[in-house]
Amino acid sequence: MQHLKIKSRNMKTRIVTLFIFSLYFHLSFSQKSIIDYNKFVQETQKNVSGSGKVNIVWWIPIEFWDITLHKNKSLSDDQIKKFIDELKPYSIFAVVDGEVGALGGFTYNSVDSIRNNIVLIDNDKKSYKPLEYKNLDPNIQNLLTILKPILKNAMGQLGENMNFFVFTDKKSNNKRISDPYLKGNVQINIKDNIYNWKTPLGSLLPLKICPKDGEAMNGAWDYCPWDGEKLTNQK
Repeated sequence: MQHLKIKSRNMKTRIVTLFIFSLYFHLSFSQKSIIDYNKFVQETQKNVSGSGKVNIVWWIPIEFWDITLHKNKSLSDDQIKKFIDELKPYSIFAVVDGEVGALGGFTYNSVDSIRNNIVLIDNDKKSYKPLEYKNLDPNIQNLLTILKPILKNAMGQLGENMNFFVFTDKKSNNKRISDPYLKGNVQINIKDNIYNWKTPLGSLLPLKICPKDGEAMNGAWDYCPWDGEKLTNQK
């Protein structure tokens, strides 16, 4: 039994390590894929710059894990599915919240300070507070525990102060709060800062074509913003 636990923990460590490598070394997809990995990572990140602030909010939907893990040919589809299934009820966001001093030094707000001020707003304007760490599923706890030191090693002080917040709606029968394919909005509020994602995310959809000049456009758009023409699907 102990051997099985160690083996499971090693598998999770391996998966998370692959996740970090894919993030910082920008693994790209083959030309057959409709998803631009770099655009997807960029589209799921928001930041507030200026006025001495260091504010980053990264939405990590399960599609990110699915895309990333399928790049590794040594992981079976069944292993990936089991990993993804455990994450399905949850919406996970990584947050860095800090300030830059007059002499260039960084001061970061604690995880408890952020937790007290962060709210997730769903498509129906319903508000959710993050789960307490002690109330998380043990597998999610293990995942976040593994992530922290890896991020610290990869990003230094910034990674060390990147905190994870997990949201779920216990009354929704495992339906996730934030869906990147659902038409609407996903919003995170932290004090006076608002981070909003319009969904569906264009990076997850096939590109559309402007019939006037043939230019490829964001898959989430219906009309060309320059010509006003209704976009068509790629053949």
